[in-house]
Amino acid sequence: YSTGRNEVQFLTVDFDLQMSNRLVVIHIQEHESQVRDHLINNIEPMDPSFSLEDEGKRVMKEKLRLEINQYLKNNQIEGQVDDVNI
Repeated sequence: YSTGRNEVQFLTVDFDLQMSNRLVVIHIQEHESQVRDHLINNIEPMDPSFSLEDEGKRVMKEKLRLEINQYLKNNQIEGQVDDVNI
């Protein structure tokens, strides 16, 4: 998230993913660094106060679900993320 013009800070979020099949789970486990790189490169900074509210958590969950599903599609992995828990 960003707090000012030239200042970027990081918020660490632990999350669990519910996947549609075992193949997706295995792929994510074996390629964790690629998934992290994809998320870092595709998620825009957000206001830190917004991210801690209920609406901010819903936005983060949906963005994580969409981006990981996009990663799976780009890598031609059949399956999807059904749910994200923070």
